[in-house]
Amino acid sequence: MNIKEFNNILNKLLKSELEFLRKRFKPYKRRSFLHREVCIFIDLKTSNDRTLGYYVNTKDFSRQRKYIHKIFITKLSLDDFRISTKLHYKSFGITKLRDTIRHELIHAFVFEEFEEHGFIDNSHCDYSPIFLGCLAWCNGHSGHAYANNFYSSYLYKGILECKKYDDVYDKLVCYILKLEKAAREINEKINRNVDDCKILKIEFNQCGAGIVKRKYLSATTVCKKDNKLCRNKLTEMTLGLGFLVTPEILFKSYERKFENGVTAKLHSELIAYVIDNKIKQKRFVLGS
Repeated sequence: MNIKEFNNILNKLLKSELEFLRKRFKPYKRRSFLHREVCIFIDLKTSNDRTLGYYVNTKDFSRQRKYIHKIFITKLSLDDFRISTKLHYKSFGITKLRDTIRHELIHAFVFEEFEEHGFIDNSHCDYSPIFLGCLAWCNGHSGHAYANNFYSSYLYKGILECKKYDDVYDKLVCYILKLEKAAREINEKINRNVDDCKILKIEFNQCGAGIVKRKYLSATTVCKKDNKLCRNKLTEMTLGLGFLVTPEILFKSYERKFENGVTAKLHSELIAYVIDNKIKQKRFVLGS
């Protein structure tokens, strides 16, 4: 099978999956499953030899309204399909491609449905409970390590009780609001000390079912006032939350995450000394 034939199969499956998902999520609405254009491509050069497909879009900034969803099917998927065809299991190969395309389309859907409307960042990522909830609603498959544990969560069990997507949406939004409320209450609690102010931010994980220390930024100012050294510190920490993190777990874990000394994915510390009205700075940065 050549690339052109495989590309034709992919485009037919894409069209079929878009219609299937429209009926599943919007059965009584005339509009299409996605508001933005979606295109499918073959990537023969991906560096990850375990990836069947992946999703990106062309949105560069928050207020950009026009962008394109891009789904990439990798060489691994192509090779699997060729083997299935040679072994006379073409239907199995088609099913596997459908699963991959459906998975990537849910990334695009959650990006439109939640990310664009100002909900928690990375709602469309693989370990986000929002993404996994929508994926479960359409009988999709994750394929990522430990993602099956989502099926034991109370959120998933609640989704199973839903009769229509509107009910699923309400449960997912309610879940997000509870996490955002927990973050607000934590910030109200930890911001009472003006000399040591801490700010907590949250987002969802691309990888990891629990809590990941994504960013740690601190700025410390040391100056002399009335012959005494005064020290003020501002710390901002961003935690990545996986699908197993509930508001209760966030409350129990945030303080330890601030103080455990673990280096975040992006870690930056700035110390400014004010001496004789002159500022001297030291900066320590790790990660990217």
